Formats: sequence, structure tokens, C-alpha cells
Amino acid sequence: WERDGGAWEAIAFTIRRSTRARRARLTVTPDGEAVVVLPVRATVRSAGQLVDRHAAWVVRHVRLARERHARLAARPSLADGRTLAVGGVAHRVATVVDPARRRSRVDLSHEAGDPVELRVRLAPGDPRTVAALVEVWLRRQASMRLEARVAEFAPALGVQPSRLSVRAARRRWGSASRARAVSLNWRLVLAPTSVFDYVV
Repeated sequence: WERDGGAWEAIAFTIRRSTRARRARLTVTPDGEAVVVLPVRATVRSAGQLVDRHAAWVVRHVRLARERHARLAARPSLADGRTLAVGGVAHRVATVVDPARRRSRVDLSHEAGDPVELRVRLAPGDPRTVAALVEVWLRRQASMRLEARVAEFAPALGVQPSRLSVRAARRRWGSASRARAVSLNWRLVLAPTSVFDYVV
């Protein structure tokens, strides 16, 4: 329990057991759930004691995570009219139903003086959503851009990756193993250019 503004507030948390955990660990998930990871032999009581000791931290981070989650949930979907910054350039999503097409596709349309348009040409029989089609296009863009930047930065840093993977990690923007395998998050293509380059 945590005293907050004169009232007592219950702190709900989940306990997970891990054979790899050497000591109890307290985390808050991106959607605002408090989780205590316990070694196999640790008592349930120790989880409650850990939460009690860090109650203020838990309450604060659960609130922050839930607020962030609510903001993300309130974003408009990847549909007609949504604007995305791809490689630092605004792209407006526009959908067009094309009865002559057998398969949907995404094209870029750009005329002088107009914003870049990410035109989704929908085939009537294609079950995929606009969001799914745009994500496929974004992942391809991410792969091309990340490969190009890694190739550009590697000589300057005096390194040569053994492998580059572009993935959809939930918690990491990127990582590199001792075997020089580099993994980068495709969502970096939506980040500002300075952030994109920094992570690479």
C-alpha cells in the first residue's frame, strides 16, 4: 500500500519465477504493470517486501507507463490522412481503391511544392489493412536505409559487422553482439535523423 495525497492506494503486482534470476527484481512493463521477478526458491513474502520498499517508485512509474500507453493508444491509425515522418520527411498517407488491381501496393507520389504522399492502392480482394500495407513498406524502407548507414559508418569506426538484422524488438532500438552481429529496430525509420544516426 502507498499513501498518496492523504489516501491509501493499493499497489497490484505480478510475480514471475525465473531459474536465471539470482535475486528479486522489480520492473514496470510498457503498459503499466508492476512485475516482481523472483528466483525459484524466493518466498512470495519477499516480493511484497520489495514492492513496499520501493512503493513510491512503483506508483510513479506505473502512472507514467499508463499515461504513455494511453497517449499511444489515442494516436490515429495508419490510415488515410495520417502523416508520418519517414527519414525526417513528412509523408501523408492517402488511400485509393483501384478496382483493376489484383494485389494492393504502396507507392510514393511527390510533385513540386506538394508534401510527399504515401499512396496506398487498395485491391478490392486484398484482405490486408492499410496499416499492414504501410508497415510492410516502412520495414522495407528501414532495411534499405539502415543497411546504407551501417555500411557508411562501419569504415569510419574501424568495424565490420558480421551480420545485420532489422527486427521489430519491443524494448531495444539496437544491439551488437561479441560476434559483431548487429540488430536494429525497423521503427528507427520513423525517428528523427539525428536519433537514427546516433543508434546506428
